[in-house]
Amino acid sequence: MGLDGGSAEVPEPGTCQPSVYGPQNEFAASNTPGGRTGSASWTDANGRLWLFGGEGCGPSGSNEMNDLWVFDPSKGAHGEWAWMAGSNTFNASGVYGTGALFAASNVPGARSAALSWTDQFGRLWLFGGVGIDASGNTGSLNDLWLFESYQGANGEWSWMGGSTTADASGTYGTEYQFANRFTVFSFPGSRSGAVGWTDQNGRPWLFGGMGYDASGNYGVLNDLWTYDQSLYPVGEWAWMGGSTTANVSGAYGTDYQFAPSNAAGARAGGVGWTDSNGRFWLFGGNGLDTSGNQGDLNDLWVYQP
Repeated sequence: MGLDGGSAEVPEPGTCQPSVYGPQNEFAASNTPGGRTGSASWTDANGRLWLFGGEGCGPSGSNEMNDLWVFDPSKGAHGEWAWMAGSNTFNASGVYGTGALFAASNVPGARSAALSWTDQFGRLWLFGGVGIDASGNTGSLNDLWLFESYQGANGEWSWMGGSTTADASGTYGTEYQFANRFTVFSFPGSRSGAVGWTDQNGRPWLFGGMGYDASGNYGVLNDLWTYDQSLYPVGEWAWMGGSTTANVSGAYGTDYQFAPSNAAGARAGGVGWTDSNGRFWLFGGNGLDTSGNQGDLNDLWVYQP
């Protein structure tokens, strides 16, 4: 899919392309998201690309964004962008509203390096990242959001759990047990750069990232979580493995053999994918090796859920 439709002007060296927003919810050949890194992205059931936030080009310092865009390859000659929601300025705070309720005024705060996925209904989910909380503070986030494009006039966000403030610790509960985050808390701590997968039942999984453990310590994590949106009343998280503390070394065991004692070391920014048998694969990232040394890794892991 070509991402055409933006300005043909080439930015000068050392600069980046600014966003061209146009009217909200309207496709146009001139619309284009500006230069950015760490955006969240999805593909919906109609084959359209959705893009949220990231760290954009602008003044020195933090330039986190919370604009939501959709690219429709069927529009115009080569596809067109539409700005659908969020702010056209940097560092906008989150507006959380009431938990698990959609509203036109709800919007996640600006952020980058968040985890995103599409469920079996084609809905967009967003978790964490580093960005701006409800009070305008910058830090790591652990809020969970759901966007439904058919809510309201042009789609709406719903805050589905997690903290409205940055740098929240993880609440692990009992291993392998789901727990509702609005009653008995079980919820991943704030983090960015986690690796994610979706299993054969449509449930998302996340591993590690850079963030906060159960004691509020900041570092690289190796905890494994899954979320089941079907559990009453608004979905539940379960801690499925790994450590409740940050900066844990890898336990490699014997090459090519599964074992309950095996564990990938804490890391952020790894690569993950799912194979045809529903197994999760993980490669590299920046984290801890078997000796506790931190750096860039090239270890390859497979997880059999």
